[in-house]
Amino acid sequence: MPIDQRLREQAETFADELDRLLRGTLPNTPDIDYQPGWQSVLDETRDSWLRIQTAAVVRDFPAAAAEALRELGYEVTPPPRPAHSSPDAPPRSPSN
Repeated sequence: MPIDQRLREQAETFADELDRLLRGTLPNTPDIDYQPGWQSVLDETRDSWLRIQTAAVVRDFPAAAAEALRELGYEVTPPPRPAHSSPDAPPRSPSN
């Protein structure tokens, strides 16, 4: 399974389950006190989490990210290689 699909499914699984719980089951529970705007907070939090995860995946798999962007019609130019590396040198592993 492609990384972007797996990431999307993980994000959607957690956020969607929370969303279903908050919008479906819990509103019928009389002792829960909802605050105005809770839906937008949930949506913003989900978007923020997904952006952070996307950036992490792009850093770990830049070639896959560049390929996906090209498929969407973006022009992607790789950064110049450092002067001390040879063209045959294997790519550096991602650092944490």
